[in-house]
Amino acid sequence: MKQIFYTLMALMVLISCNNSSNKEAETVQTEFQTEEENVREKPLTLQDLKKDFKFFNLTMFEMDTFNWETRRGKYKELDSITFYMVWQNGKRKFQYYAPDYLFSWQDRDTNFIEFTIFAPDQEDGGWCNYIIYCIFDKNGKFIDKFDVSLSCGDGGQIIEASGKFINKKTYELLCVEYNLLFPSDNEELYNEKGVLYDEGEELYEGDSTLYHYIINDKGKVTQKEIFKKHFIEKY
Repeated sequence: MKQIFYTLMALMVLISCNNSSNKEAETVQTEFQTEEENVREKPLTLQDLKKDFKFFNLTMFEMDTFNWETRRGKYKELDSITFYMVWQNGKRKFQYYAPDYLFSWQDRDTNFIEFTIFAPDQEDGGWCNYIIYCIFDKNGKFIDKFDVSLSCGDGGQIIEASGKFINKKTYELLCVEYNLLFPSDNEELYNEKGVLYDEGEELYEGDSTLYHYIINDKGKVTQKEIFKKHFIEKY
């Protein structure tokens, strides 16, 4: 009788251990699945892009020497998801053949998320390249943007701009816009302005403008023209 009792006790202990092990295994598996689902379902944020930028906290900006074909592989491209995370107004459309690129992450002000993007022109025939400074709140909502550098060229018309931060809240941009002239068509006009030229030389006429972009405490940007100078030069 005692032998039967001890046998039953041993069986009960064994069953209890097996049940406990199974419950622990189920708990571990459930926790793992929950963690995996949380990771998988966690939405991508603008902060997640930080690791993909080529530069950090630049104070000066100018256009690089790459074009939209050779720029591939030099910078991280925006895919369709990250593109619309950045451009939230719906005016820009994702274009695989002319992608936007992550350029520099900016820690100018910890109250905002800020970075710059290489962006092709989508409105004027695609003849411009821009580096655009974008400002968002801490939740990733778009606040404002401004150009920190650009390069445009179409026939004889050229626009070039570059600049730098002169303090934490002010960006200074020098923009030069000029056109190629043909002296033989306007010989008297340019002689009157004191521009002497030889046959075969090229004349350019345009404007040089200095702007200040001022970022306020709410992340909004205002543009102020500091000076503008008209010029005629020969090359």
